This record gives sequence, C-alpha cells and structure tokens, in this order.
Amino acid sequence: MVRDIIRTLGTACIISGIVLYFVNGTGDNANEDIGKSQLHEEFIYLQEKLQKTEEELAKLQQASSAAQKSAAENESQDDEKPENVQETVLHIKQGANSTTVANDLVRLGLIQDAGQFESYLAQYKLTGKIQIGEYTLDESMSIETIASTITSSP
Repeated sequence: MVRDIIRTLGTACIISGIVLYFVNGTGDNANEDIGKSQLHEEFIYLQEKLQKTEEELAKLQQASSAAQKSAAENESQDDEKPENVQETVLHIKQGANSTTVANDLVRLGLIQDAGQFESYLAQYKLTGKIQIGEYTLDESMSIETIASTITSSP
C-alpha cells in the first residue's frame, strides 16, 4: 500500500515536470493556448491528486504509529503476570511440527484450540520456525506471545 502511494507520488512528479516542460515550450499560438489550457487543467488535477495522496500517506503513518504504540502497550501488559498464574514447561523435541506443538499446548491447558494456533502459525509463516528446546509458558499468555516465544531461541 505504501509502495503504491510512493509510486503515485513519483508518477505525479514526473507528469508535473512534463506539464511544465510543455507549458514553457513554443509553438503555434492557437494550439499553444489550447494546449496550455489542457495542460493547466491536468496540472491542477495532478496537484489535487498529489495532495490527496499525501493526506492518505499521513493518515497511514498515523495509523501505523498508533498500531505500533498499541502493540508495545499490549506487550508490556503481557509481561505483567497475575499472581495466581501457573507456569508450565513445554518441551519441543527434534522433529516436532506445528501440529505436535499445538496438540501439546492444548494438552497442557495453555491454549483452547490447536487448529486456531496452527492457523496463526501458518498465517504468519512461523510453522517452519519453531525452535527445539524447553520453554516456560503460562496460561495467561496469548497465542501470539506463545508463538513468538517458541519461534525464538529458548
């Protein structure tokens, strides 16, 4: 999305340059007046489009920074553990795949739905990134936190 916006901005700049080149050019006065009028209209249109694109980019940047801030707040909240949370050790052995790990997490009571966990791993292309080792997890952890934990070194 951001790539498309930047591409649009670049295209608008190039077209604006072309318009300016032809506006300052020489030629037949009658055709020149018609050409200048059309070019001027196109130039105004492109300026408006550029302004709208810049506004949309600004909104996207604000939304992105708000999402990052929200994610950081959620992460800091995830770090705070309630007093009555029981920790469990998950052992991931060599050859374990996402299905095995998901079933182990259900068996340990850390997640409710193995399919949902596997879908999350697949959606974010984490199925092949599960690391072998022992992980201390607790029942208050979200699927996202568990996935992040088991896909990084123990």
